[in-house]
Amino acid sequence: GYTLYFSGSTNTYFNILVTEIVEDTNPVEVYDDISDIKAGTVGEDYLAIGTIAETTAKAFLMYDSTGYIFVYLDTVHNYESGDVVEVEGPTSEFGGAVQFASTVTVTKTGTAIVTDPGNATVLIGSQVDTYFNSFEVGDYVEVTGTLSISGDYLNLNIEGSNKTGSIQSDGSIDFSTYNGEEITIRGYTLYFSGSTNTYFNILVTEVSEVVESNTFDLTILEVNDLHGYIEQEDDGTGGISNMAYLIDQIRNQNTLDDVILIANGDMFQGTAISNMTEGLSVIECMNMMGFDVMGIGNHEFDWEINTLLTYFDGIEANGEADFPLLNANIYLLADDSLLAISGGNIFEYTIIEREGIDIGIISYIGDIYGSISGELTADYYFDTNISNSVQTIATDLRTAGADVIIVNIHGGDAYNIESYIYNVQLAQLTDTNGKYLVDVVINGHTHSYQTGAITRSNGSPMVVIQAGGKGNAFGEIVLTIDLNNMSITDYSVDLVYTDEAGTNCDIVIETYLDDLANSLDNNILVTSGETVNYSSDLYDWINNVALAATGADIVFNNTGGIRSNGNIIADQGITVGQVYEIFPFDNTLFVMEMTYEEMVYLLNNSVIFYNLAEGVILQSGETYTVALNSFIYYWDQIQAIKSSSDLNTELLLRDLLIEDLTIKGENSQIFYPITNPVASVTMQIIYPIPVSYYGDLIIEERNYLYVQDFINIRINK
Repeated sequence: GYTLYFSGSTNTYFNILVTEIVEDTNPVEVYDDISDIKAGTVGEDYLAIGTIAETTAKAFLMYDSTGYIFVYLDTVHNYESGDVVEVEGPTSEFGGAVQFASTVTVTKTGTAIVTDPGNATVLIGSQVDTYFNSFEVGDYVEVTGTLSISGDYLNLNIEGSNKTGSIQSDGSIDFSTYNGEEITIRGYTLYFSGSTNTYFNILVTEVSEVVESNTFDLTILEVNDLHGYIEQEDDGTGGISNMAYLIDQIRNQNTLDDVILIANGDMFQGTAISNMTEGLSVIECMNMMGFDVMGIGNHEFDWEINTLLTYFDGIEANGEADFPLLNANIYLLADDSLLAISGGNIFEYTIIEREGIDIGIISYIGDIYGSISGELTADYYFDTNISNSVQTIATDLRTAGADVIIVNIHGGDAYNIESYIYNVQLAQLTDTNGKYLVDVVINGHTHSYQTGAITRSNGSPMVVIQAGGKGNAFGEIVLTIDLNNMSITDYSVDLVYTDEAGTNCDIVIETYLDDLANSLDNNILVTSGETVNYSSDLYDWINNVALAATGADIVFNNTGGIRSNGNIIADQGITVGQVYEIFPFDNTLFVMEMTYEEMVYLLNNSVIFYNLAEGVILQSGETYTVALNSFIYYWDQIQAIKSSSDLNTELLLRDLLIEDLTIKGENSQIFYPITNPVASVTMQIIYPIPVSYYGDLIIEERNYLYVQDFINIRINK
């Protein structure tokens, strides 16, 4: 007939103007796809055509391009692997899987080459229990266990699983020779059966006896985001010496050659004892703890990156780390070279040997530009295509003989470590032989307490970890390595909390820290009249100090700069060290002019807190003198507003806070940061005072002069 049109919305109709009808004397069968059969109504009749993958005495497993289905005949048959068959009849459900019932009709229509099932998915111990919830008939799997034969039943006892393997086969394998032995089987998943005991039914294609394993447990310890928190609490707990005690215990339980200790990054910035020594106190503690390697975090830039590099330059006089610094993605803008030191102890990667195992370690800083003040990274750029870099370096490491590869990334996902984009990408990287490249990823930056592993289709999982911050915990990963083939056969991943040490500590480290603390000026500045519970309780006082020192109309600070409540307690003294905990950064104050419209972005920003000087009212169209810390000043959003008349006062906000408390203490005042957050400092700059005001005096050429400049000039005159 003639085609007219297609019509309908819910159902589509093919409209044909018929001219003749002819009976079909040789109708073409319409076959059902196996995937549709398994998704269809159980018990209905279906017609399928497919190739037999493997057989048992009374059944076979067949497949088409859409999936596998088990055909149970309940009678001995003569079908073989490779036969192409038509199966017609009803389905039934057994063991959580849809299969053809025993009443079907089977017709052989030809033969074909059986499709290679590919690499088997390795299921170890409890992974079988997890697999039970999501298995598919025809999955090609590998399972290891001890074979037990009872009559016609071949059972595999799988250590670490509450499921028992049930072996089905075509009879070509003599399993009696393996009775009581540990074997590895490969084959197709059929179904799970049983009520009291659950049996994992596998149609086996291959079997091999497990060679007596010769294993080695490699322990990987990691510390991330220490931030200079190396001193104990007043009760003798929580210090890096207490952490060292726990690490020493782990080493003593194994041997020194079984353990690797890695620093992820952000090790220094955050406390007085670290800041006042520019991190050298932390380096000395790390040396005593036997760290093997360190990566770079965003806060390693806070004192300019060259401060960190001096500890890896090979010059003992300025202090030196006994371990290498790793950097695989921080480049110099000037010549696109990796940040390094000529002849220094900084490398793109390193290989550490433990008991004949070669461990390759690569370290990166994540995509965290926004966490570093702009002027500190002006000469550098980060290559954030980490997966591409790891593909290249890790492949080279494998070629060089590395058995285990660890990637250290200062960056992470605070909500789900297994979903962190870099971790997801690295988990799938393979070498030219199809072997996964990365075994462990250490994360940092988000201060999250996280452990996990990313499952891979054919190979051991990639272990991932991040252990909080501020020395509260460290990560412990144990990899069991089969020395026969250097494969990882098992793993554990845990967090060890420093308070588990109680008051036990490494006495050598603690003695060093006590002597150092006594040599630093950390006297009580003032007594607090109230307890500060939240860092936000200090916002008004901090901003009032900045306003008083600059004489600005409005001041902006970022919430991320205030790192602690300082442990300020009513009727107790406040020390310099506590101020460093509150504001550890070397941010200076900038002063600039802004219109109300130019300030709107800052006024509405959730990570900004601001205060107005007394009597100042914000109005559209008006211009104001604005103070803001250097971290905000170098934001990209500020660039269009900046001008040559902007003033870097060179006043460190932290020093102003210390000065304010010092003045209060000298005047016998009590500090009330919440209920009376007034500032005691006075204005630290005079502006605008043109240089020409001083006639022919020879002074530094700049737009503004400091109070101290003014005083010195007048005295000298």
